[in-house]
Amino acid sequence: MNMPRISVMTFNMWKLGNYPANWPQRQQHILECLTTFIPDILCVQELHSLFHDVIIKVLPSHEYVKDHFGG
Repeated sequence: MNMPRISVMTFNMWKLGNYPANWPQRQQHILECLTTFIPDILCVQELHSLFHDVIIKVLPSHEYVKDHFGG
């Protein structure tokens, strides 16, 4: 019996203050990871608008849920 598979990826964006830590150094690696594996489900903690914008560009067909909690 062939069961459908899904891929799940999670990132804790590690914010310092209100900015993702070492973002310029980490951005390219995160982009490569997302475009290589193209997860079905992506979970993100400590999301910053910079990373949100990157996700939307890299995974444009994905839907997303956004809460109103800071952090």
